[in-house]
Amino acid sequence: MGKFTEPVSITHQISACTAGTHAIADKWSRHVHLQLFATSIIIVLVATSIPAVDAEEITEPLEVTAVVPREFPPQYTTDRLGRASGFAIEVMEQVAILADLQVTFIVKESWAEVMAVAVSGEADLIPNMGVTADRAELFDFSSPMETYPVSVFVRADTYDISSVEDLVGHDVAVVKSNIAVLMLQSKGGVRLKVLASGREALIELLSGHVDAFVFPKPNILTLAKEIDVEHHIKVVGTPLVEIKRAIAVPKGNEALLRRLDRALQTFLKTEKYQDLYVHWHKAPEAGWTIHIRWVGASLLVMFLVMLFWRYFSLSRLYQRLVSSIEAREKAEHTLHKSEARLRTILETIIDGIIAINNKGIIKSVNPAAEHIFGYPAAEMIGQNVSMLTSETHRDRHDSYLENYLHTGESDFIGQIREGRGCRKDGTLFPVEIAISESPMSNEHRFVAIVRDVTERKQAEEKIMHLAMTDPLTGLANRHRFNSRLDDALHMARRMGYPVAVMILDLDRFKQINDTQGHLIGDEVLKRVADILTAVFRDVDTVARWGGDEFAVILNGLDNIENESIPAQRIINELSQPIVIEGNELLTGISIGISLFPDDGANPIELIRKADLALFRAKKEGRCTFRIYSSAVDVG
Repeated sequence: MGKFTEPVSITHQISACTAGTHAIADKWSRHVHLQLFATSIIIVLVATSIPAVDAEEITEPLEVTAVVPREFPPQYTTDRLGRASGFAIEVMEQVAILADLQVTFIVKESWAEVMAVAVSGEADLIPNMGVTADRAELFDFSSPMETYPVSVFVRADTYDISSVEDLVGHDVAVVKSNIAVLMLQSKGGVRLKVLASGREALIELLSGHVDAFVFPKPNILTLAKEIDVEHHIKVVGTPLVEIKRAIAVPKGNEALLRRLDRALQTFLKTEKYQDLYVHWHKAPEAGWTIHIRWVGASLLVMFLVMLFWRYFSLSRLYQRLVSSIEAREKAEHTLHKSEARLRTILETIIDGIIAINNKGIIKSVNPAAEHIFGYPAAEMIGQNVSMLTSETHRDRHDSYLENYLHTGESDFIGQIREGRGCRKDGTLFPVEIAISESPMSNEHRFVAIVRDVTERKQAEEKIMHLAMTDPLTGLANRHRFNSRLDDALHMARRMGYPVAVMILDLDRFKQINDTQGHLIGDEVLKRVADILTAVFRDVDTVARWGGDEFAVILNGLDNIENESIPAQRIINELSQPIVIEGNELLTGISIGISLFPDDGANPIELIRKADLALFRAKKEGRCTFRIYSSAVDVG
C-alpha cells in the first residue's frame, strides 16, 4: 500500500513559504555582510600597500624660476620684445606642462652669470646646460635631451690648422665657463683668449685677432648663419669631446629633479620633441670656401693651357699630314672635338678669360669677360688690354710686358694680384687677376684669368664693421676705441698737443633696467649714444665701453682746460629726464678724465687713471666729473 499523506491547508502553506523566505533572507544578509567585510579588508590592504606620494605631487602647480643666457643659439635667444626664446625654452615649456609647473624665465648676459644666479638660489633650474664634471659638483642633471660636439673652428682660408694638435703655438678663442677652457688649459703651448660670448669670439676669429675658436659646433653654425658669415669659417679635425646637455637643478632639490626628469623622459618620446629639434637645429647651407674656389681656378688654368697646347699641336700635325686624306680627317675630327670642348668651357666659366699677344693686344675673350667689363667681344678684340684697367695704370701697363720680354723678370706672371678693373660705363671695381704665359712659335701669348671680387670685398667690409662696431648703439666698440687711441697718441706726439680720455658711467641705469625691462634699458643706451655723438666733434671718438659705460677720445685740444667744458655739458644734458613711451626716466652720468701726456704715455695708463677719476666722481656724489690727479690715486 502507498504512504498516506495528510491534506495541507492554504494558510499552512503560506506560513511555510514565509518562514522559508525569512530563512533565505537571513542567509543572504549574512552573505552580504561577509562580502562587505572582505571588501573592507582588501581596501585597507591595498591602501597600505600604496607608497607614499611626494608632497609636491599633490599640491597646486609649482612655480619655479629658470635662468638662461641671452645668446646661445639655437638653445637660447631672445625675440624682438626681449623675451627668452629658442630650442631649450620651448622644450622647457612643454616639460613644465607635463610636470604641472609654472615657469618664469630670467635672462642673463653670459653663462657665468647664469650659473652664479642658479647656485645663489635666485633660480631653481637651468633648462639646458652641458653636463661636465665640474658642473656636477654644483648641480644635479636630468636625463640628457641632446648631445653636442665641441669642435675647432678656423677661417676658411686657414690651412696650417687641421686638428686640435695644431693649436699649439696659436692664439685660440674660448668662451668663459665653457668646457673648452678646461680642456685647452691642460694643453701646453696654446695661448687662450677667454671671451664673454660666442658672438664676440666669432668676431675675434673673423677679424684675425685669434687663429682658431673652440666651441660647440651647432651653436657657432647657427650664429654664423644669423650674421651671414657661414662661408667664411670651417670646422677642422675631429671634435674634442661630445657633451650631453640636460636640465640642471642646484644640489639639494631632488624632488624637483625627479618631477622634471619624469616629464622630460615622457616628452622626449613624442613627435613634438622631434619637430622642435628639426626646427631649431637646421644646418647652414653648404658653400665653397675661397680656398676651394681658387684651387678650382688654378686647375682650370692648367687645363686651359693644356687645351691651348693641344690645339696648336694638332694644327702642326694637320700641316704635316696634309697629303694623307685619312690622317687629315682624323686630325680634323680630333681638332674639332677639342675646339668644341674648349668653346664649351670658355662659354660657361664664370671667370673672364682674355688672351693677349706680346704687344698687349686682345686676341680673344670669353662671354664671362664680356659680362664683367660690359663690352661686346667685337669692341675688345684688337684693342690694347689697358682699356680694361683704371686710368692711373694704363700708361704703365705696356711697360710691364716690355720689361718682362726683355729681362724675363716679372712680379705679375704666375702670380695672383688684386687690382681695379674699368667697365665700359667708366665704373671701377675690384678684381683678382692671374696671368700665365703661353709661348708660341712666332710670338708670345698671355692668358689672363679675371675675377670680379666685388661681393667678396663687400662681405669683408661687413665683417670689419661687425668686428669694430657696437651692434646696439652703432658706436665704436672697445676694439676700435683702443685702435683709435693708439693713433691719437701717435699723432699727439708728433704735433705736440694734449689728448683727453674720458670714461663715462650712467647713474641709476640698473634701476631702470630692473623696473622697466631690457628693451627700455636698451633704448636708454641708444638715446645716451645720440646725446654723446651730438656733443662731441667729428675728430673725437665716442665708443660704448661695455654695459652702461662709454668712453671718449678728445683729439687736438688747444689746452688741458678745454676738456671740462664738454664734460659739464654732458652732465647737464643727462640730468634732464629721458622720455620713452610716455615715461620720464631720470638718470645721470659720472665722468672720469685723464690727460696725455701728464697722466700717462700709453693707452693702458690713461684708461686706468680715467677709471680712478671716475671712481672718485661716483664716490663724491655721482652726476659729476673728476680729472685725474695724484690725490685721486691715493684715495
